[in-house]
Amino acid sequence: MEDVGGAPLISVMAERCLAVGPTRVVVDPTRQKRMTALQDNKLELVHSTGPDMSDSLKAGLRGLKSQAALVVLADMPGLQSSDLVRFIQTMHDNPDHILRARNQNGQPGHPVLFPASLFSEFEDLVGDQGAAPILKRHKDRILWIKFQDDRVTEDLDTPEDWASWRAKQ
Repeated sequence: MEDVGGAPLISVMAERCLAVGPTRVVVDPTRQKRMTALQDNKLELVHSTGPDMSDSLKAGLRGLKSQAALVVLADMPGLQSSDLVRFIQTMHDNPDHILRARNQNGQPGHPVLFPASLFSEFEDLVGDQGAAPILKRHKDRILWIKFQDDRVTEDLDTPEDWASWRAKQ
């Protein structure tokens, strides 16, 4: 809900995703401010089924009818719509690959694009490790998308993270 350019970051990120294509946002229905910030009739809101990242991933992918899903975290203000377009364009020539961002130092980050052939594997995830088991199991299918800075690894989880990010702006 932190302000970025005059709007809550969650709204900003949703708009950046919408600029690229249909957008499904997983949100905790008890977080009323987030629900209000996401009141855009073009968004598909899906309620999370639990507190862990695995719960959000399962909820977001369940029943999805598309050839791939681009998982974008809502706390990464450096990501732009043009970055997401890069993933979509790369997917067209590499439909069976997992596309994963990495920064200039090779550190893995987000977003991550998963082909539909892997969606069923998300149902087995538990806990707050995200898609790490799927990424490990299919490491030979990962195609790295390199970025020349840290925007794909800079997620803002703490007040200190936000203060550092704002100081750089």
